[in-house]
Amino acid sequence: MLGLATTTVQLAAHSPAWLDEGRRISAWLVEITGLPPARIQHVGSTAVSDLTAKPILDLDLGFGPTEDSNKLVATLIGAGFIDEGKGAAGIVRLLVWESDLQIRTIHLHVMKHASIRWECDIAFRNALRTDDVLHERYSKLKAKLAERFPSNRKAYREGKATFIRNTLYRINPTAWTKDEEM
Repeated sequence: MLGLATTTVQLAAHSPAWLDEGRRISAWLVEITGLPPARIQHVGSTAVSDLTAKPILDLDLGFGPTEDSNKLVATLIGAGFIDEGKGAAGIVRLLVWESDLQIRTIHLHVMKHASIRWECDIAFRNALRTDDVLHERYSKLKAKLAERFPSNRKAYREGKATFIRNTLYRINPTAWTKDEEM
């Protein structure tokens, strides 16, 4: 089941239904935005088999140089997403879907397609899917952070940031610098 209160950090065992739901939501986003399927990516822990995660789908939606991001955002808001404004580094807009008041089920990161942030999100997801040691280390880190910060999502995210940056640097040190914000 998807959904978590906005301030809560609670991990759940991976559910194969998350991958199915990610595909379903991605197809729906293609339908309402007209973007090619490759421009909508299910990223984050729910996109990785057997990885514990907050039960919230993270998806990246990449717009091209000729596409109006404000028009895309307006379309998505018209479909029911809530605009949370500018997201973290590299995210032009963060949109969320709530199944109930303050119960988040989707975080949609609107960003430039093929930007550094786009490439980083996909590279990290793919590394977690293929590297069992990385998968296990990340799972343990997330469990410790969730226990330490059960009601502070910002601290939880910040606690993962160095691990993610260092992993990305090891994957491809010439594509981005270790200290560069994603």
